[in-house]
Amino acid sequence: MAAEHQQETSTGKIVDTDTGEVVSLTRTLKITATKDQMWGLASYMKKNGIKFEAVM
Repeated sequence: MAAEHQQETSTGKIVDTDTGEVVSLTRTLKITATKDQMWGLASYMKKNGIKFEAVM
């Protein structure tokens, strides 16, 4: 964990144990795009600190 006052739930949410605020959320998306669009999306997510992984 990034901070000692955070806990990951069984649904992938990262919760601040002091405030109860959800500070991160994991979702699965199915995206249909051209190769160029997909590279653009990956670039946008990287620039904005959004973590992602390819799932085959």
